[in-house]
Amino acid sequence: MSEQITPLITIGLTTYNRPDFLKESVLSVLNQKYKNFRLIIGNDFPESKVTFETLGIDKDSRIDIINFEENIGEIDNLNYLLSQANSEWFTWLSDDDLLNNSFLESLLDTLNHSNLNDLTKEVIQMNGLDVLY
Repeated sequence: MSEQITPLITIGLTTYNRPDFLKESVLSVLNQKYKNFRLIIGNDFPESKVTFETLGIDKDSRIDIINFEENIGEIDNLNYLLSQANSEWFTWLSDDDLLNNSFLESLLDTLNHSNLNDLTKEVIQMNGLDVLY
């Protein structure tokens, strides 16, 4: 990135009983060139807890793991992760998604050098929130 603006980006990661995919997805986040992120993992499979140990990684203060006590479904899982975000920017992925290692860097570069009105085509209301797309 050409500027030194380094805002926190929250990444919500939904998962349901795909531990191998989840490990790869988490690694794709950890391998980002842009390091100022918070990863929140929402595990919607109560029968198997997600931990740093099951992910095969060392404890990382940027990662929060939420193991739901009952299955709440993907939409409620994602909405909960969004509600836990405490940053200006939020993005999400599922456990079977991978991020290119420059994804966050490119995202911020675009946001920093664009008029947000030019990037957004419509605003819809979803669960009481304005969602731009």
